[in-house]
Amino acid sequence: MTQSEPSEQKRAGRPFPVSWDQFHRDCRALSWRLNELGPFDAVIAITRGGLVPAAIVARELGLRVIDTVCIASYEHDKQGELQVLKGVSDQTATLGGGTGKGLLIIDDLVDTGKTGRMVRSMLPDAHFAAVYAKPKGRPWSIPSSPKCRRTPGSSSPGTPGSASSRRSRTGRAEANTPSLRAKRSNPVPSTNRLDCFVALLLAMTRGGTMPLQNRVTPFGEIVAVASRGMFTGNRGIIHDPATKTLLKRRWSSHVWITCTCEFRGRRRDVMAARSWTELFFLDEATALAAGHRPCYYCRRTDATAFAAAWARGNGLEQVSAKQIDATLHRERLDGKAKRLHPLACAVSELPDGAMVADVKHDDAGVREGDCTDIAYLVTRGRLLRWSFEGYLPAEAAMLEGLQDRLVLLTPPSTLRALEAGYQPALHPSARTN
Repeated sequence: MTQSEPSEQKRAGRPFPVSWDQFHRDCRALSWRLNELGPFDAVIAITRGGLVPAAIVARELGLRVIDTVCIASYEHDKQGELQVLKGVSDQTATLGGGTGKGLLIIDDLVDTGKTGRMVRSMLPDAHFAAVYAKPKGRPWSIPSSPKCRRTPGSSSPGTPGSASSRRSRTGRAEANTPSLRAKRSNPVPSTNRLDCFVALLLAMTRGGTMPLQNRVTPFGEIVAVASRGMFTGNRGIIHDPATKTLLKRRWSSHVWITCTCEFRGRRRDVMAARSWTELFFLDEATALAAGHRPCYYCRRTDATAFAAAWARGNGLEQVSAKQIDATLHRERLDGKAKRLHPLACAVSELPDGAMVADVKHDDAGVREGDCTDIAYLVTRGRLLRWSFEGYLPAEAAMLEGLQDRLVLLTPPSTLRALEAGYQPALHPSARTN
């Protein structure tokens, strides 16, 4: 007797596990996006899946008020009727004026959107965010912000849920079922959409507009945002070419370089197999602050000028690229984190192209996280606030008492190269603001 062919749904039901390390990185990437939408007054976790991402996001955004809304919908791996076991406390609801304004609701996974719709009915003005979305949930996770978009009708593997989630996972076949194709051709009415920001693994969507995790901040963090910048560069191979996602490590070589985005008309397949991982920087000042240096291959003139200034500034007659790389590697890292250096002079004495940061700490003296830190570029004796799109004028209220809180982001040896005359290429906004 011939065994019948398994259904398309069953063939696609292969689990796609996510490690805790990957889940933590994706939650932090979500925090970077939410940071631009705040401020928020409190975080509300949809339990149980939203507990861990809510804790990470609250830490990164510096939020201390955390509440829960308990909704039961899953029995093992099957979703059933929704039951509200616990609502938001009256005290938290008061913060949002009873409608949820200024409140941030976090879940780990958007499946069909039922849970989100129920919470939205309780707090209609709250901001809803999730780390991952499954194919059925993605029509409900169309964000209202142009900074986070996707292409309707794209065919992709089922986006994984967190390692802690016991919810079912589906694959590419489910994304192309007739019911979902019909949903794509008939979008969900805007009044029912959940304003959901879905983090990194949606970048696996082929042909979509979700950005890859390859943009570098002045703190050396690698995040996923749509904008690219003036320069590319690399730290070796740190990605999985099959999924185009980053590995656990953030460098595989002590040679951290900054390259030009255009070189002899060549085009690269980003995050390809057996090739270095392309990273992108707003400008050269950002790359230098993160611990990179100019590339000798595609930017030989700049690399030579940088080495000469680096040697002069550090009291050497000449220096090799290997010596620069060894020094920078000591100066840019504190374990796996960015090494922050004390600022020994006034901002007005720093050279153009140097970068500093206002790093916030909690009451116990612990650094609150990169999302609460603000990076500044020094140019013409004044500070400009760094952003992914360019530099912004620093508000007077933000600068009050700032000198005592500032730390140096640019590695000290690179700072001395700037003092010795090296002039990094700055984003045009540095000249217009």
